[in-house]
Amino acid sequence: MIRRSLQQLILNHLLDIYERTRAYRENTISRQRVRWKTIEDEELQERLEQEDEKTDFLDSLQDLKQKGLVDFSFLRHEEGNLLESIWLVQDGDQIAGAYREAGRIPKADIAGTFAELVRKELTSGDIGEGSDLYGYLSGVLDWTGAHRAIPRPFFPDDNVMNEKLLSFLGVMDRVRRSGGADQMERVVSARLYGDSKFFEKNLKSKVLSILGLLEREKGESAAEQSREGMPLLEAYGIVRWPEIFAFSGNVR
Repeated sequence: MIRRSLQQLILNHLLDIYERTRAYRENTISRQRVRWKTIEDEELQERLEQEDEKTDFLDSLQDLKQKGLVDFSFLRHEEGNLLESIWLVQDGDQIAGAYREAGRIPKADIAGTFAELVRKELTSGDIGEGSDLYGYLSGVLDWTGAHRAIPRPFFPDDNVMNEKLLSFLGVMDRVRRSGGADQMERVVSARLYGDSKFFEKNLKSKVLSILGLLEREKGESAAEQSREGMPLLEAYGIVRWPEIFAFSGNVR
């Protein structure tokens, strides 16, 4: 159990490094090693000062090497003692094997699923072609394909939440284009998610980030108008509270 946990720790650390490389973004095999410089990792070195910890860690590492997933080196004249670095083996299907052994969904697969969700929203008819949101999501789709990753402010590894966020954007643009009565946040949230407070707790900050970005792209004057006048969500017909009407005259 300990060995399995250590193997997953090692692989996940290396895969985190791999997913930040150019080779990952371009889906190529690089001659440059995906390396964890363990000798520079003070926390790990402190942990390995305990003899039993070091034995478990090195045994786990040796198992991964025998499976062809990683290789490693010690400092010169410190073989079996001071671990210098660990790196992923990138030959053939070894990267995919590292993901399987780590019990981890590849980042590229998560990004691919996200791209399908965005594409589905763009073709649903909820977001009008030519609208600001349509242009924004088209750009998000292009960025995701180019980087094999999910951009901010979307959830980086939770496509269930991303689907909920996209559905709210679709409702927003549909309400805006309809020109009908404003919709209350909590009513829309209850209708979409079965929870009147779900949007406010989980999605509102991300929606506001997206709308703020769109306003900034329009230029300083549009952003200034948004700050001083109508709030961002209200511009799309989504309001927090019902409209208050002022009455005059005698009350009987």
